[in-house]
Amino acid sequence: MAFRFTGLLTRCPPEGVRHTALKPGHVVRPLEAPQVGSAIRMPQWQPRREMLEPYLEELGIAGADWVFLACEAWSGPIDYVQRYGQIGAERLESVAQYDQKARRLYLDLMERFGLGAEAEDFQPLRRDFWGRLSGA
Repeated sequence: MAFRFTGLLTRCPPEGVRHTALKPGHVVRPLEAPQVGSAIRMPQWQPRREMLEPYLEELGIAGADWVFLACEAWSGPIDYVQRYGQIGAERLESVAQYDQKARRLYLDLMERFGLGAEAEDFQPLRRDFWGRLSGA
């Protein structure tokens, strides 16, 4: 069964996100303890950075570390990844990869974001984490 996640990871906790500014269908969930931050699922929206940054301002999370992540798993491990973001002073430019390169890109991103230990079973990428939401 194929799985797709498109959204944001941010060091801003869920209570710091302006929920009233969320676009329809976007959902915020906390990262799994002991991590501090949020995952924001943004189905059917894969914006360029210049489109996403104003949305980060609206959500009140532009000052926190964040990464945009789009990934797909068609039959097992991650087969496609696109990412970009801002981690501290490091600006991550947009990169997309398929197959084994996608897995390496994903693991590198998770390590940079401080989630390397959780990368293999990252909660927001579990098929059952978001429940029955439309636009999966």
